[in-house]
Amino acid sequence: KPGLVDGLDSTPGVDLSDNDPRYLRNWHVNTPVETGAIDMNYSWVPDSTTKWEPISAERMGLINLTRKFGASKQRRLVWLRTTINNPSVQTKKMQLGFSDEAWVLVNNRPVYIDKNWYGHPIRKEPGGRCSLENANFLVPLQQGDNTIMIGVANDFYGWGIVARLIDLASY
Repeated sequence: KPGLVDGLDSTPGVDLSDNDPRYLRNWHVNTPVETGAIDMNYSWVPDSTTKWEPISAERMGLINLTRKFGASKQRRLVWLRTTINNPSVQTKKMQLGFSDEAWVLVNNRPVYIDKNWYGHPIRKEPGGRCSLENANFLVPLQQGDNTIMIGVANDFYGWGIVARLIDLASY
């Protein structure tokens, strides 16, 4: 029941990621589309007519799509979009936690596509749950504004992402 903590301390615990600037916390999200059994159709990629609304990360950098859209027994797809300004051309590593499927586009070019299905052999560590351990890949960034869009599909309760950029220049 919302607001009931059943004897637990109602004070939120410390979020160790709260002051970590590497997390991508501020996104925009579009309205979910029911996709049926189709894996991906590029006609679903947002265009200039797409309506967006802001969504922000919760604890540990989680973009909680379950809280926003609820559960569904039908497969649905939403797109998340954020813009980052980069001082120069460079490549950064992205750590991405996601549930259940993800398509990552950087400046409208695909850079990562994968599945993380809980309860299936295709699941990512840890056990098909959303975690920064799910995926690591390189993100090519140009000088100036860069648009990152992540398509997320789900047909089982619990969906969202956690995204964190690692500055490779500092290694």
